[in-house]
Amino acid sequence: MPQHSHAALLLTFAAVVQLLIRADAADAANYCTPSESCWPTDAQWDELATALEGKLHVVKAPSEYDACYLQGRDALKLVDANNGLCMQTHDCRVAFCNASFATTKGQEGEDADLPAAVAEVRTSGDIAKVMAFAKSHRIAVSVKTTGHSYMGSSTAKDAITIWTRTLKANDETKMMPTSSWSDTCGNKHEHVLQVGGGAIWKEAYLAAGFNVTAVGGGGLSVSAAGGWLQGCGLSSFVPKYGLGVDNVLSFDVVLTNGTQVVADACSHPDLFWALRGGGGGTFGVVTRVHYRVHAIPKGGLTTVSVSIEHSPMDTTYGLYLSMVDKWIDFIVDESPNLVRHWGGYWSLSGSVALHFMGDHDDPARTAFIDKLKALRDSIEPAVARPLLKIQVLTFDSYLDWRGGKNPSAMATDAGGHERFYIGSWLVPLSYVTDDEGASAKNLLKVIARTGFDMFNYMLGGSATDVAEDATAVHPVFRKAIWQLEVFSPYHMEEIIRSVPNGAAGINHHAKDLTNWRERLWGSNLPRLEKIKRDYDPDNVLNCFHCIGYRGKDPFDQAGVTDADVFDIVASVRIGSVSGATTEMRIGILKGAALSMNGPRFITQDYFDWKPMYSPGNSMIVFFRTDDGDFSKNTRITVVDVSDPSIPRTVSTIGRNWNPTWVRGDANKPDAKKRVVWVRLSPWENPSLKFDDGKAGIKLRMAAYINCASCGGEQERLLSSETVMAKAREALNTQARGVNIFYSVSEWPMSSLSDGRILILRQFEAVDAVLFRKPYKRSELFLLTIPEADVAVNESHYEAINVSPSSWSDGWVHKIFVSSGERFVTYQRNGMEGEDHARSSLCYARLSFDSATKASVSGENCFVKNDDTNKVQDWYARMTHDERHIVFSSNRPSPLGFEDHVQTANFRLYAYSLATGDIAQISSSMSWYNYWYPSTLGLTTHRETTTTTTTTTTTTTTVTTTPALKASEETTTTATTTVSKSGSVALFSSTMATLLTAYTLLIV
Repeated sequence: MPQHSHAALLLTFAAVVQLLIRADAADAANYCTPSESCWPTDAQWDELATALEGKLHVVKAPSEYDACYLQGRDALKLVDANNGLCMQTHDCRVAFCNASFATTKGQEGEDADLPAAVAEVRTSGDIAKVMAFAKSHRIAVSVKTTGHSYMGSSTAKDAITIWTRTLKANDETKMMPTSSWSDTCGNKHEHVLQVGGGAIWKEAYLAAGFNVTAVGGGGLSVSAAGGWLQGCGLSSFVPKYGLGVDNVLSFDVVLTNGTQVVADACSHPDLFWALRGGGGGTFGVVTRVHYRVHAIPKGGLTTVSVSIEHSPMDTTYGLYLSMVDKWIDFIVDESPNLVRHWGGYWSLSGSVALHFMGDHDDPARTAFIDKLKALRDSIEPAVARPLLKIQVLTFDSYLDWRGGKNPSAMATDAGGHERFYIGSWLVPLSYVTDDEGASAKNLLKVIARTGFDMFNYMLGGSATDVAEDATAVHPVFRKAIWQLEVFSPYHMEEIIRSVPNGAAGINHHAKDLTNWRERLWGSNLPRLEKIKRDYDPDNVLNCFHCIGYRGKDPFDQAGVTDADVFDIVASVRIGSVSGATTEMRIGILKGAALSMNGPRFITQDYFDWKPMYSPGNSMIVFFRTDDGDFSKNTRITVVDVSDPSIPRTVSTIGRNWNPTWVRGDANKPDAKKRVVWVRLSPWENPSLKFDDGKAGIKLRMAAYINCASCGGEQERLLSSETVMAKAREALNTQARGVNIFYSVSEWPMSSLSDGRILILRQFEAVDAVLFRKPYKRSELFLLTIPEADVAVNESHYEAINVSPSSWSDGWVHKIFVSSGERFVTYQRNGMEGEDHARSSLCYARLSFDSATKASVSGENCFVKNDDTNKVQDWYARMTHDERHIVFSSNRPSPLGFEDHVQTANFRLYAYSLATGDIAQISSSMSWYNYWYPSTLGLTTHRETTTTTTTTTTTTTTVTTTPALKASEETTTTATTTVSKSGSVALFSSTMATLLTAYTLLIV
C-alpha cells in the first residue's frame, strides 16, 4: 500500500478539487469567437451602439492600435487617446504583454490582444446593456480605465472592453461636506472623497485639495477607483495610513446581471471584501467609490531625497559601489525603525522620495535626518562625501509637493513603454530582522552589482494593524516591510528564491509570474473564487491574472498540472550575467512546474556534485571538490538536511564519484545507513595485462562502501578484483587474434529495498595496434553485500537479463531504479562513452522472474540527441510517484520571452510517462544552471498498487504500466470527453478514485 500520510492525501484531494472547479468554470464560460455563428452581426453591433448613451467602437484590425504610438511617452495622453485602446505599455497590444510575439507594429495577427469592441460607457445603464449583449452572444467582458496593467489584465482578445474613463460619475469626483456622508450601516465619516469609477489620481488629488491627504497612487495617470484600488492601493503613505483598500468606505458596482449595488461593511459585505484586494475587472464594474482621507497634521509634509553620484575620477566604480553598499546597509538597518513615521520610495542609489507627515520637531523626523547626515559624514575619503546628496524639503501638503498649485504643469510618470519588464515582491519584516539584515543586504548588493537599479516601497506600520483576513489582499501584505520592484526577470527570480515566504505585490507584479493565483492571494484565494462564482456565475468578466480567469496561460504545459509537486535536490552551478562560474552548490527546490521554491542552498564555498536524498530523506550525499576539477582530491560527503552546517566525509580523499544509498537501510538509524560510490584507484595485481597489453599497475573503477557516520578510514572495497579480472579475461579471450584488449570497471548505480546494489559493469576495448578505443560494452548485475569480514565473490552477483541486447554495444550509464522498483531510468552514451551531445535518455521496465532474478525490457528512449542542435540531456531520475522523469538539459526554453536573454545553460525538465510530453519545470530567467537532479524519496522504497491514476482536464487514464514501446504497452484507458457537461463526469470519476484511495488508507 502506498506510504502516504492522511494529510498528504487530503492535500492532493483538495488540489484536485480546486483544479476541477476551475476546469468546470472554464468549460461553462465557453466564449464565442468571430468564426462562430454566435458572433454578433454588423447589424447587431449597430443596435448595441444605438442603445448606448455613450459610444461603441468596433475594432476592425490590429493596426488601429498604431495611433497609440503617436502619443509618445505622455501617460496622461495615453489615458484618453484612441477610443480607449491604448495601454501604458505597448507590449500589451499582444497576448500576455509579450511584444516579441509580433515583429512589426500592426502585424500581430493571431497574437494581437485587442478587444472586439470598446464601449465608452456613460452610465450604469450603459454597463448593464453591454453585459446583457455580451451574455446573449457569450462574449467575455474586460474593464479598463487607464491601461496601467503591466500584464494586460485590462484588455482581452475577442472581448468587449468597458471603458470607464467616460463615465458621468467621473465629473462628480469631489470632497463631501464634513461628516455628511454615511455608509449603509448608518455610520457617518468625517473626511470623505467621492471618486468616479473612471477618475485618475490627478483629478482625485485636485478634488481632495490641500487640506487633506489621500492614500493614492504615485502616478497621476493611474485610475483612482479601478485596478490600483481593487488590487491593494499601493501608496507612499502606507506606513502612516495603511493601504488604499484600508481607506475605501464603499463601492457602487454594476454586476454582470445588470443590477447596481452598494458594497460596504453592511451591504454585500462579501463583495466589499473581495473588491478590497481581489483585483479589478472581475467581480463587477465599479462606477463610484467613497474614500476616507486624512486631515493634515501640524508641520505638513517633509520630503527627503537621497542620491549617490558617480565621480568621473572613479574609473573602476569602486568608490561608487562602496557608497551604494553603505546606503544599502543603512536602509536595511533603519527600515524597521521607520515604520509608521516615514513612507515613500527608495532605490539602490538613494531614495526617490521618503515622506514624513507631522511636526518638524518630532524625534522620529529629526533622528532620521541626523542619521542620514552621519551616514554621509562616515564616507571616506572625506572629499567624496559631497557625492552623497541629501535634500530635505517641506510642503504644506502632498498635493503641494506634486505641484497642485499649477495643475497644468503637474508631472507624472512616463507611459508608452516598449519591451518593458517590471516585477515586485513583498518582503516580510522577519526577513530583515531575523539575521540582523544580513540576507537582505546580500540580496540588494547582488542586484546592485548586476547592472540594474530598483524602485522599492516602504510598507508596514498601519498596514500591519489590519487582520490578515480583513481584506482580500495577500496576507503577507500585513507583515511586509517593503515591496521590492525590479526591472529584470533575473532579479525577479533571485528575489523570489531569496524570500520564499514573500508574495507578489499585485499592483506591479510580473507579467511572467508563475503560480500567480497563489502568489497574488495566498490563503484568500478559495474565498475569492467562491465570491466570483456567486456574483458572476457565467464568468462574463474575464481577464488575465484575475480571479476566475479562463483562457490560455503562457506557461501552461502539457504533461504537468498545478497538482504535480516536484521535490528535487540538484547541483546548482552559480553563474552571473558575465557567464562566470563561482561555485557548484547543492540546492533544494520544491513546488509545481515553473514555480518551485528555491533553490535553498545547503552547501556553499565548494564544488559539490551529484546529490541524492537518503532513505527517509533526512540526509543528502554528494561528492565534493575544492575547485571545479573533479579528477583529483574528491571526497564523498554527507550532510543532514535540517542542519547541513557540519558535513561528514565518509571516504578517503582521492577520485571518488557518484555516491548512492543502500535502499535496504531505510529502517536503520541515520548513522547506520550506508553509502556506496565508485572510486578510481590502482588495480592491485601487477601480473595482469591491461589496455596496452603490458603488465603493471593501472587505474580502474570499483565500488566502495561506508556508513553515514563513519570516517574515510573505515571505507572498504566492495567490488571483487578477482571477479572483475575474470570477466575481463573472458572478453579478451573472445577477442584474441584481433589485437583487442579489454579493461573493466564497476559502478554502483542504485539499489533495491532488499539491500542489493545495482552494479554496472563496463568494458572498454583498445586496439593495441591502432591505439584506438573501438568498442564498449555494458552489463548489469545485482550485488548482495556480504558481511564486512567476507570477501565478495561470484556468488554474490546476480546477472540481470537486459533486452534489447544492444546494451552490449556501447555504454549505458546513470542507471537508477524507481522508488516502486518497477522501472529503471538511464542514459545511453553509445560508443563514445562520455557525456556528449549524442546521449539519449531512456527508461525501461524492471521485472522479477523470481525472488532474485531480474530483467530489464521494453526500452523507451524518450530523448534522442544528435550533434545538429548541441543539446545535452542528462541524468534522468523518476519521481517518487513514478509519473514523471526529471532531467537536466541545455535545450532552448520553449517558454522564454524573446526580449529576455536566456543565460541559464541547463534547466530542469520533466517527462510525463502518461502523455509523453516534456515540460520545463525550472525558471527560464535565472543565473542558475541545474545539474544532476535527484528526487525526494528515490532511495525510499514505495509500495505500489497495480494501477496508477493520471488525471488531466480532458481524460482519465488508469494505467497498469506507463507507456513503453507500442508493442509493450499494457494500458487500459477510459476516456471522458469534456463538453459542456464533461467536467462533471471527470469530477465524478476522479473523486471516486480519490475516495477509494482514502478509504483504503484509513482501513
